[in-house]
Amino acid sequence: MAQPDLPTLAYDSYGYLESLLHEDGNGKYYEYDYFFDTKEYYSKVTTSMGKVTETWFDEHGNTTRMEINGQLSREIVKEGRIVRVTDGAGKTTVKEYDEWENLIQVTYPDQTSVSYEYDSRFNKKTKAVNELGVVMEFE
Repeated sequence: MAQPDLPTLAYDSYGYLESLLHEDGNGKYYEYDYFFDTKEYYSKVTTSMGKVTETWFDEHGNTTRMEINGQLSREIVKEGRIVRVTDGAGKTTVKEYDEWENLIQVTYPDQTSVSYEYDSRFNKKTKAVNELGVVMEFE
């Protein structure tokens, strides 16, 4: 039986993964940073094929922005229980959460929407209603 192609892992002096490379040279290179002025963490992953994915995170580890090859892929802005997700084309989806972090409404870029209701005892989703009033109930 042939030995599987196990990747070679390299770490920096802080113990963070720097690269993951296969015998054929394909793999990924990793970079990390922290920006004190914005209190954001940053990671950059570059593949051996040249694709670069940059991601910014808040202090809780939530993604706030992602770029692929220098182009905005997604930006996420949290304002209390409202989360605005903007894609690379500039289209924004708005998500609203209740005090138990249940998703209660989604408004899509075309202004269509879906609202959700939950069982107050177990926070289980019980109903979804779209902008036309079409109701879907869950058991």
